[in-house]
Amino acid sequence: MRSRAQSSPHRPGGREPRRFPLPRPGSEDGFTLIEVMASALIVALLAVGVLGGLDAATRTSFNNRIHTDAQALAQQDENRLRGLNINELSNLNKSVGPVTLDGVQFTIAETATYVSDATQTASCNSPSADYLKTTSKVTWTNMGANSPVTATSIVTPPVVSASSGMGGIAVQVTGYGGANVSGMPVTVSGPTTATVNTDSSGCALFGNLTPGTYAVNLYSAAGTYVDEVSGQALTATTADTVSNNTVAAGSIQSLSYTVAPAGTLNYSFVSTSGNPAGVAPGAIGVVAYNATMKANNLRVCTLANGTNCPAVNGADTSFGAADWPQLSSVTQIPAYPLFPFNGSDNYTVYAGTCSANDPGTYSGTDVTATLQPSSTTNVTVTVPAMLIHVWNGTSTSPGSETFNFNTWHLWVKDVGCGLRYYGYKLGGTVPAVSAGQSPEQAVLPLNSNYPTSTTGGILAYPAMPYGKYDVCVDNGSKYWSVSNVTNNNSSGTINLYTGTGGTTGTLSGTSNPC
Repeated sequence: MRSRAQSSPHRPGGREPRRFPLPRPGSEDGFTLIEVMASALIVALLAVGVLGGLDAATRTSFNNRIHTDAQALAQQDENRLRGLNINELSNLNKSVGPVTLDGVQFTIAETATYVSDATQTASCNSPSADYLKTTSKVTWTNMGANSPVTATSIVTPPVVSASSGMGGIAVQVTGYGGANVSGMPVTVSGPTTATVNTDSSGCALFGNLTPGTYAVNLYSAAGTYVDEVSGQALTATTADTVSNNTVAAGSIQSLSYTVAPAGTLNYSFVSTSGNPAGVAPGAIGVVAYNATMKANNLRVCTLANGTNCPAVNGADTSFGAADWPQLSSVTQIPAYPLFPFNGSDNYTVYAGTCSANDPGTYSGTDVTATLQPSSTTNVTVTVPAMLIHVWNGTSTSPGSETFNFNTWHLWVKDVGCGLRYYGYKLGGTVPAVSAGQSPEQAVLPLNSNYPTSTTGGILAYPAMPYGKYDVCVDNGSKYWSVSNVTNNNSSGTINLYTGTGGTTGTLSGTSNPC
């Protein structure tokens, strides 16, 4: 038996070793690792913030250095311009550069414009100028939202005092509602060529021009504008031109433009009750008329015109053989670009190709439309029904309808517009028209199911614009026709009889009386 005082085999002196408890689940001792990680994250965030601040400071310093370089270039260029003579400065508008400083490319835009001492701008109302204002505007690559650096100065003498043998041109550009149009490029071409942008008053003043004949071209800096007077569209590459401007020694020629962002009319069509239900009315063109337009006051638009409707005085003959569309509420003809007259100056709009198709002439109702700049106005116009039937007898009864697409031809002439349409089978090959049968300005689609299906008659789209028409059919050797038929809301059916009756005759060679 061992005594209580006997030494422990595990530790000298018989003491038991101190035992430390194992960590228990749920103990908070693991938070030490989390605290270390959180501290590291805070340090990292602080480092990012400090580095970001240093980077921002570096960018600011770099931008300030670029701005300083740009200011120096602008002032240096102004010093150079003050050393030029009046002939070199007149109508100056050019770009200099690129110039590289500190690894950055700079470009300098130089301009010199004539300025009135009273208005601080060019004067176009009573053209005068007291000095030339020079401007040097510096831009650079990757400038982002930074503004260009600009320096200005003045140089005398005034517009025509450099030489008694010189003259000038003043161009005033006014916009929608009478507002001045600034920043519009104007170019004069003649003995001297120069380009000046209109200033805040809408004026571009050209001085020290050699006397002679000049063309003045107005361009649009952005978007499509329309000239109120001529109806001419102008873009950055297409000019509105006024030719034959005479510049005399010691005087200034004054010109004015009124332009506005283009508006659009979008036409869709309905027909009168004579047109069978479900058969689309048709028209090859649409007309927009406004009495305020001072020249070529009709805008005639067809699908062949694309997005540029011409201004005409007579009929539009620009469309081709396959331009007759199937028009419905979803297939429309756009009329663009049109000047959006300010106030109550509405357009009169109708289907057709000339003023002879105006519904008001034939007891119809004119449709009016108001345009706004850079917007589209939808309008629906009426195309009166025209149902053409060809009978093999002398009347509609007891005869039956007939037409042989292989050997027969239908002709429809718009008397007022002087246009003759040549019928062809819808879906078939557009037939060739011999020179002796001109002028055929368009072909007219025919109902390919006629006479098996007589609904709507022989026209594929049984409607034609208001007006007077001659209608004729030939079988290669003889013809039958009716003349001067008024097409309006009260009519609509035209009958041709290949038996007897009506106007008949024999074809002679290639001559067709139709």
